[in-house]
Amino acid sequence: MEKTIKKDPNLYRLLVGNITSAIGVGITGIAIPWTLIKNYDQGEQILGYTMIFTTLFLFLMSPFIGVWIDKFSRKRFLIAIEVIGLVLTGICCIYGFFHHTLLIWQIILLQFLGSLYYATHIPARIAFVQELFDGSQFKYLNSILETQSQVASMLSAALASFLIERVSLNTILIIDFFTYLICIASLALIPYSFVARSHTKEITFLADLYEGFQYITKNKIIILFFLFSTMPFISVLVGNYINPIYVASVLQENAEVLGFSNIMYTIGAIVIGVTVSFMMNKIGSYKTVILTSFIYLIGTILTLVFPVTAIFLWAQILRGAGNSGTKVASNTIMMQLVPKSHIGRVNSFFSSISLLIRLCLLSLFTPLIASIGASYAIAIITLLLIVAFFGLFLCRSVSSNKLHSESKLNAS
Repeated sequence: MEKTIKKDPNLYRLLVGNITSAIGVGITGIAIPWTLIKNYDQGEQILGYTMIFTTLFLFLMSPFIGVWIDKFSRKRFLIAIEVIGLVLTGICCIYGFFHHTLLIWQIILLQFLGSLYYATHIPARIAFVQELFDGSQFKYLNSILETQSQVASMLSAALASFLIERVSLNTILIIDFFTYLICIASLALIPYSFVARSHTKEITFLADLYEGFQYITKNKIIILFFLFSTMPFISVLVGNYINPIYVASVLQENAEVLGFSNIMYTIGAIVIGVTVSFMMNKIGSYKTVILTSFIYLIGTILTLVFPVTAIFLWAQILRGAGNSGTKVASNTIMMQLVPKSHIGRVNSFFSSISLLIRLCLLSLFTPLIASIGASYAIAIITLLLIVAFFGLFLCRSVSSNKLHSESKLNAS
């Protein structure tokens, strides 16, 4: 199985597209928050409110995104995302080239663009991979794609920590522009024929949405499992707001420590990325989710209890391993249990709930972060992670053959 897929050129085209695009988005994803916090008055609040607005917008858009992924060509959808990023980044590059600076609204736009990329690219990629490859390859595919994603994160973190205080933001955006270009070319080379769902009559958008909602309500245990297992990922996304503040105010360190913390996180993610397929084969995907969620929880507790730079950096390894392992195992379970005709809408449902939780946390932290400090924000996240971890034990039936059989019936 693994030997067969290793010879598939489509895998390498997909990897090249993903890794180049992720590097570009990753560099700007570190550079933009740091620029706001260090160079603008009330930068923490500007960043927080930007994330709140972005999260609210994506929350409202998530159901539409899911329907579009299921209704239209997944390849064209992925390329469209990259083209949007290419055009908007290009416009900012041109302005920065002539004016030697960027306006605050352009910086906010770029922060919004990064969030839009992750909210659309990830569910579309999952659906594309599910359709492009055989089901027996999902464990290996998710493992290698997660490893690739984390390699991209490490490279972007290393580049960001080196570039942020040495070159202008516009130079970083030029790098981002060319990574979008390479990704579009790589995706365009993948041969793909979209097969639309056959219906006897025209299906409206609302009917499409309702069909996805019906599937979700009939599979409550699956839904609870995915909601609990997504908590580490939510924590990572909220951490994009908290971590720069934590490094600057609590640890009183510079941008290089922030970049290095991302490298340490990525090291943990890469280690688990290359071993998680083996873990799932040995103990099963469900137990892998339990184990990796616990690893992430331990890393977060260490960050909370010991506000020391060295411990923060080592804890990032645990958090990287925990989040990536949980993500790979839960994505594999999703691909195995959810039918291809529903996966876009089901995935976007989880995205909606994830965005809603993020919105609530950011709305809580942004106005209070200056007074309560980043450590108290981490304490609240830790409490939510503990609840989610114990909640996973309520979903034991996800690992049963009975549930897998029922899901296959649903798929047909």
